[in-house]
Amino acid sequence: MSNAIDGQHVVINQDADVLTIAFANSPEPESYLLLQRSLVPTNQDKRLGLDRVYIELNEQIHSAYGGIRRAQLQGDRLFLTLDSQTASKLGSDEHLEVKVNPSDAKNLRTKLNELFADQLKLE
Repeated sequence: MSNAIDGQHVVINQDADVLTIAFANSPEPESYLLLQRSLVPTNQDKRLGLDRVYIELNEQIHSAYGGIRRAQLQGDRLFLTLDSQTASKLGSDEHLEVKVNPSDAKNLRTKLNELFADQLKLE
């Protein structure tokens, strides 16, 4: 079983050294998944674990740094497998499925590879 997220509305933003990828059901979302990472983390970020991918599900209280064990982009679906601690923080189970617009897939793959660089291989 997995939590299914309608991510037909994808926003990719890179400013300075932070890459953000957000998936939502509309421009003014009822539900969303946010992935974010500093591409140039400081030594302090590394010490505190803030150099990992930040994940947020629907509201900031359901968020964590790291904990994404696997990521797959297959056609119009992004599958994320989380460790149990991260799933608990997000209030979800360990499997997230995001339905994306197929026209976003190529650019999305490139940006997800940047986001997960040196942490996780996107399948």
